[in-house]
Amino acid sequence: MARRSRPITENSSVWVVTGAASGIGASVTRSVAAMGQRVLALDVADKDGQAVAQSCGAIYEHCDVGSVSDWQKVVERLSELGAPTNIHLNAGIQIAPPEAPLTEYQFDAMSIDRYRRMMSVNVDGVVFGLQ
Repeated sequence: MARRSRPITENSSVWVVTGAASGIGASVTRSVAAMGQRVLALDVADKDGQAVAQSCGAIYEHCDVGSVSDWQKVVERLSELGAPTNIHLNAGIQIAPPEAPLTEYQFDAMSIDRYRRMMSVNVDGVVFGLQ
């Protein structure tokens, strides 16, 4: 486990970060943990999420943000850690690869299943996270 810049104290905040396995979510997780805050890092990419958490002293939990039952498990875990003071709802997906030209990023190419999955993560995940 990586060292924290500041230790966790009784005054430490509790943070919840979604999309914590990579990108902005991973950076926020590492930065906040380095400041001595408790961080519950959530993602569906378990291997990468666990690596991020282990690197900075955060706690990793598997969470599909579009799943009400996964959020219920998060709430149970927070009963042990304390009420969150900060929630960074960062998880998000897109239907086309980032390098795809705009002409290939068309709605008619999107299946209903891909659309529902995208909305589940990008919209439902925020609503469920705030509840």
